[in-house]
Amino acid sequence: MLAVATVSIIALVGGASASGTNPPSEGVPAVKEQFSVLKDATPERVQAVATPIRHILESQGSIEAIGSTSGVVLADVSGGLCAFKESLSQGGGVCGNPSEAFDGQLLSVGFCGAGTPEGTAQLFGVMPDGVSSVALDGTGNRSQNVQVIGNVYEVQVAAVNTTLSATGPNGGAIEIQLPLAQLAQANSPCAQH
Repeated sequence: MLAVATVSIIALVGGASASGTNPPSEGVPAVKEQFSVLKDATPERVQAVATPIRHILESQGSIEAIGSTSGVVLADVSGGLCAFKESLSQGGGVCGNPSEAFDGQLLSVGFCGAGTPEGTAQLFGVMPDGVSSVALDGTGNRSQNVQVIGNVYEVQVAAVNTTLSATGPNGGAIEIQLPLAQLAQANSPCAQH
C-alpha cells in the first residue's frame, strides 16, 4: 500500500510571508468569526467526524467549533485552526495559530497520494471569509486562479517553485512562497514512501 507523503507548509517554510491581513494582537477575533464554515462543536457534530481525524483533533486540545466543506474538516481547536482531508489516505492536514489562519498560511501539500502523478503536488489550504480565490504562479508556468469554496481551496499543480497570492478580507495582500520543487525532490521517489 502506497502511503501518502504530505507536508505541512507552515512547518517547513520559514519564509512564508503575508502582509496586511494580520489582526491586531489585542482583540483578535475568534477563529470561528473569520471562518464561516465553523459551527459550534456540539457532541453530534464532533461524533460525525471520522474517528482518526476526531482523535487527532482531540489530541490538539479542546474542539470549540467544527465544520466540513469540499472534503475537508475544519476545526477551531483551543483557539487555533486545524484542517484535515476527510479521507486521510487522500491527503493530510495542518494546524496553526489564529495569525497563520488569518494570513492564509495554513496549507498542506501531498506528493504521493492517489491520483497525484510524479512531478505534481496536490495542494489544499484554507482562507478566511472574504477571500474568494487564490492565484498560483509557478516558475515557468502560467498563472492559475483557484476558487475558495467554504474557506477551502484545492488544486493539483506542477511541483515547481510557486507563489500563492490572494487579496485578504481587509484588502491586504497575502503572498506565500511555496518551495514545491525542493519539497518534491525531498519526497521523491514516491514509491519509497
